[in-house]
Amino acid sequence: MRKLKINYNFVALFIIFTSYFVLPFLGQGFKNHFNNNLNQKETLDLKNVFFPLNKPKSSYNYNPITGSGIKPSIFDKLLNEYLSNITLFEKTNLQDIKAIILFENEISKQERINIIDSVFKDYKILSNFDIIPGTSLQINPSQLISSQGDLEETKGVIKVYKSITYKNPYIIEDTLQINSLNSDSYPNWWLSAIGADNLTFDGTGVRVAVIDTGIYDHLGLNIVENQNFVFNESTSNYNDDVGHGTHVAGIIGGDGTGSSGEYRGVAPGVSIINARAGNNSGLEEDDIIKAIEWSSKPIDSAGAGADIISMSFGGGNPDISDLITQAISNAKNNYGVIFVASAGNSGPEYFTGSTPASGIDVISVGATDEDDQLASFSSWGPAFGYLGYPDFVAPGVNIISAEAPDSTISKDRRYRGDFFDFSGDADYMPLSGTSMSCPIVAGALAILKEAFPYMTPETARIALLEGARKLSNEDEDNFLKSGAGLINISASLDYLKNSPINYNDTAKIFPDELPIKPFDLLHFPGDHQKFNLTIISGKSNTFNIEIPSIQGVSIFLDKSSLIFSDAGIGFVELEVIINKEAIPGIRNFQISLKKGSQIYDIVNVALDIRLPEYKILMESYHGLNDWFPTFTFDQMGFYEAMADISEMNISVDYSMEYWTPDYDKDYDNSILTEERLAQYDLVILQNPILPYSPLEINNIKEYFDNGGNILFLGTRYQDMVVDNINSLFSFMDTGIQINEENVMDDSWLGIGASVESQDVINFNNPIIFKNVSKFEWVYGNSFTVSGDAKSIATLSNKTVVAMYNGTSEGKGRFLAFGDLFWIYTDYKSSDYSLNHSKLLNNVMEYLLPKEDVSINIDLNYDRISNPNIEISVYLKNQTTKSPLTNSDYSSLSLTIKNGAFLQSISINTAFNNEGIYFNNLFNLPNPSYLPYSVIVNLTINSKSYSKIAKILYFDKTIVPKINDLLTTKEKITRSVNNSTNIIGELDRPTYGSIDCFLSIYSYSFYNTKKSINKTLTLSHSTANYYIVNFDPEITDPSGYAIFYILPTNLNYINPNSPRYKFQVINKPPEILNATSSFNFGGNSDILFENTESDDGSFVYSTSRGTKFNFKVDVNDSVDFEDNQSSMRVFINLFICSVTEDGYLMLIFPSSIEVSELNYRPNSDKHEGAFTIPNSMKYSSISGTKSISTAASYDDSTKKGYLGILLITVHDSEGEYEEFIIILLISKQSFFSMD
Repeated sequence: MRKLKINYNFVALFIIFTSYFVLPFLGQGFKNHFNNNLNQKETLDLKNVFFPLNKPKSSYNYNPITGSGIKPSIFDKLLNEYLSNITLFEKTNLQDIKAIILFENEISKQERINIIDSVFKDYKILSNFDIIPGTSLQINPSQLISSQGDLEETKGVIKVYKSITYKNPYIIEDTLQINSLNSDSYPNWWLSAIGADNLTFDGTGVRVAVIDTGIYDHLGLNIVENQNFVFNESTSNYNDDVGHGTHVAGIIGGDGTGSSGEYRGVAPGVSIINARAGNNSGLEEDDIIKAIEWSSKPIDSAGAGADIISMSFGGGNPDISDLITQAISNAKNNYGVIFVASAGNSGPEYFTGSTPASGIDVISVGATDEDDQLASFSSWGPAFGYLGYPDFVAPGVNIISAEAPDSTISKDRRYRGDFFDFSGDADYMPLSGTSMSCPIVAGALAILKEAFPYMTPETARIALLEGARKLSNEDEDNFLKSGAGLINISASLDYLKNSPINYNDTAKIFPDELPIKPFDLLHFPGDHQKFNLTIISGKSNTFNIEIPSIQGVSIFLDKSSLIFSDAGIGFVELEVIINKEAIPGIRNFQISLKKGSQIYDIVNVALDIRLPEYKILMESYHGLNDWFPTFTFDQMGFYEAMADISEMNISVDYSMEYWTPDYDKDYDNSILTEERLAQYDLVILQNPILPYSPLEINNIKEYFDNGGNILFLGTRYQDMVVDNINSLFSFMDTGIQINEENVMDDSWLGIGASVESQDVINFNNPIIFKNVSKFEWVYGNSFTVSGDAKSIATLSNKTVVAMYNGTSEGKGRFLAFGDLFWIYTDYKSSDYSLNHSKLLNNVMEYLLPKEDVSINIDLNYDRISNPNIEISVYLKNQTTKSPLTNSDYSSLSLTIKNGAFLQSISINTAFNNEGIYFNNLFNLPNPSYLPYSVIVNLTINSKSYSKIAKILYFDKTIVPKINDLLTTKEKITRSVNNSTNIIGELDRPTYGSIDCFLSIYSYSFYNTKKSINKTLTLSHSTANYYIVNFDPEITDPSGYAIFYILPTNLNYINPNSPRYKFQVINKPPEILNATSSFNFGGNSDILFENTESDDGSFVYSTSRGTKFNFKVDVNDSVDFEDNQSSMRVFINLFICSVTEDGYLMLIFPSSIEVSELNYRPNSDKHEGAFTIPNSMKYSSISGTKSISTAASYDDSTKKGYLGILLITVHDSEGEYEEFIIILLISKQSFFSMD
């Protein structure tokens, strides 16, 4: 048996490939619901920046009683989590990490060093930045833990960050492939798409920096500066061993020499600056900041003098500011540099962008394809601080550009056959992603900069915005999907040519059309929304913003003028409120940006005002759908369905951070009180994770028994508190129960799982499924029905839709779907859109049947602490769709009732011709823990109609106030005595015991344990603190423990409890290398531990068709979690290229080769076999093709391809461990050699 030795690190170069896999250790999530994004960082000091999206306030998890827990930390969120994991698992032999300390601006560079030296004993300074007031250092995390207190007491220190690794967003996906390797049949379409094929300018004299993985000295690239900023690499290593930076540089400024000019860049005359800041591991934050600093500084200040900096990388959430974007803003302000970045490849959903593209001073770019359609992967906005994300889009699908020979991407592309082979050392290859659209815009900016050399970054941005054209697809022509549209350089040049003599005397409001999706649910009285308008000014200027007066609409600005001392970007918050007296109809008006009498830009606003016929609550408190970033189904995912519901003249109440104006998830949401439920005709219960309290169960039953309607939307049973929900359903006597089984077409693939959507076509109800041939099912629970409940749709002979009609008994209607995807993000799926729309219409007509008359009562609030209430009533004839006027009815009365109190209220009929009736002001007599009923009675001829809404007038001096919820630990295990204190801080110490309702949400798609709920009791401890110790049982699932409290006092409750979460950790399984073995080709057993030595890992020669036999011994790291039989072991085969420094770079196939081993009780091991296939399928430029698994490899040059057998063990709760065996696969068997 021949053996080679290779000293390797296994790096899975998993770029985004498809949305149909769930990959637990790659961080890729099925349909983006399991993404493990970088943690959101703390916001920097932005005193002069307005945050119109109203970022929720944060609370600090510190136990003031014991002095333990997490104080308002000097560490950022990512570093805090990293250090807490070290403490929790008592890790030792820690490796050094890279940290960045941010100081106050007035702290000098030498003072920074002095402070660091006073706090730490052993560290290494990596960079003492000029571009930000910060210093990066290499340090052991144990020092950070032990020095936390000193850091927090040290003046001048703002925050300590863990350096983040960013990725280059490019794509491998079947649907993006083209059909031929012949360059004649695949011309350069992207230049003509952006109006850049016949220009007199080529970027000559403009310097463009590419912060990326380096640039290969490809023929046709004019590289004028090189610098390497990657930590622990030679500063003279400028080459691109990844292949990403070279491709990007070629798009910007390659002259296409190697391809006879066919695949030239946008601006072939530019001077390229190579700022290498990353490698196969990604780009580190502090290396990026160093690259920005050097690239942006003028040449006479030892910089590279870049005019434009292109950044095709990103990560995390779309934060308005972080360390990198602060460096960018300083560089722009100090040196006038223009920054452009890729928007990201995490679409198609809102809020899927990332930093640094989300920075205020960064131009963000999405991607389109050859048909000018938005790329399926292109990230959508908005950013967390403003709406203008992305700015626009540019071609980003199969863009052919320069190849870096022997780079990781080159090896991948050549293995698939995805390259264009020209004479000489100048080949080309196609790549897709916003990584490609970003440099197209960088090249466009270079053209503009050559033509107009004194334009400011803001003028350049405005020119591209003004020159962009809308996408032809109406759904994609959405501001938060494609920004201003597809760039057009020719149109942008014309815009600047036609500008005043000072072309920087320009300004723009962005967006220039309102309302925009999904912030456009503005139709009914009481609806309101806030829009942050971005004002871009090309020079110093003072602008006024003028708003009109519109009937029935209130319009407010937080400021009416903006003063720019220089070119820059500002924000104005516009609030639009539809008033109670708004007459139905279309409102078109304009908002003007003016200087004196000169109008610089306008915003066109169009509102379609209607009267509501019904009112729906999207209940998000228990499903956590209002949290964002979220780990469940966020409320915005239902937007398309909600928009269609509003078109049915149904008002929808929803709540979500960054969507609902001024929304604070901790105090603005509420449990389901009697008065809250009574405001709605239909309540939608979305995937409940938190348990319903006994009070809510009673309230929901009362609501249902009195004719209220309920739509339940389920999901996997593990992801809901099934026991609690079933108790609710039983108490309501619906005859429907959720089963502890899932209906889904899933396949375990070893590295993860695939889930295929299915068509539900077996229907048993002509009302709900009228004109519906199918609807989509991704995954969800089944139901058991009994009594009068009906099974109305089945899949795989299991009930997936159930209903109960209680109207014959005076009750409401109840409808339950086991999967919510059809009404969630897949509502507009092209294969189902028409069916889903019909299904939703049928569901609404069933749950909210049309009657002769609709009565809608609007009270503005369900709870008030002052006696003044305003009541609006909207009457409509549902047959004629016309308003009910005072000539249409015999009598109309409005009454307030509470116990013995009963009083009639006068009604203002000034707008009765529009069906609008209201009482301007009524004073409730006394506070009461029982809600007041507002009763409308209407008589038309001899027929009577009535409607009741409720409102609670409470005594705020009696209602308990919740100041905070916290725990003493953010993470615990299920080990003995590894508990945490749950603490509620209230306003007084006299409330007695307090009920606490907790669930442990299993969270991971791979966690087979169901979520559970518990009721705890907090007892008074000291001061205003109430405490209970929570020690999870070993049978509890791992995941997130989430809780809320319901304090009471004199029959009053506080229903607005924050919801707090902490983690119950599952420890990973282990592969026991000393007792696990394999054999192949007649060889004796080889222990896993013998596949490696101090010199490296052995490479085993084998051939196609060889059978590998495995005996894998596994164990959970703690004895109470999983035994061997409950774990699963898989074998996968992958082909890898090898980098010069010994990294194995996986080439991801389009179909996964996998074998699952079986547990054998006799040996107490998992046993089975895997046979090396002759070929595997890959996505290539010519479509999906089969490629032989046999490959050559030269250890001396590191050229060629190796195979790896990846052994993965999964425990029952989603944790995993893997082991790798390296193979050299040939067509025929090798004889044994020593």
